[in-house]
Amino acid sequence: LMLYFEARTGIGAGAEVDAVGIEDDDQSDTDLALQPDLKNTRLVPFEVALLSRVVPAFAMTVHKAQGSEFDAVTLILPELDATQLEKIGLHRALIYTAVTRAKSSLVICATEAALAHGLQTTARRNSGLAERLLGVGSTTGD
Repeated sequence: LMLYFEARTGIGAGAEVDAVGIEDDDQSDTDLALQPDLKNTRLVPFEVALLSRVVPAFAMTVHKAQGSEFDAVTLILPELDATQLEKIGLHRALIYTAVTRAKSSLVICATEAALAHGLQTTARRNSGLAERLLGVGSTTGD
């Protein structure tokens, strides 16, 4: 999975790629290639020094998966009580994001209680933006 857009290759952040070793006859830094379209055999030369921009995608958080799609997704929710689920931030938008990453196959491993809690809970954001925009609590009087 590409973490960042790579201008030289045109491969975008979130793209699924396979890394393939290639012969390096010219002794350049390019002894690796990426296969950006897993259904195609096209290879894109890629410098080993940039390999930190690629991470394995066999397991990742829902947040890191945002913007990506995968043929198969397994969502694993922890076996926690409602208070603990609230504390870790399990909510409907998180489950929606996970579910919509799957192109063709989705497996959800969760207790009925954990899944129900997640689907019934909306995300709470306390950024303070409304107060700042409306001037609520402002002591300057402006």
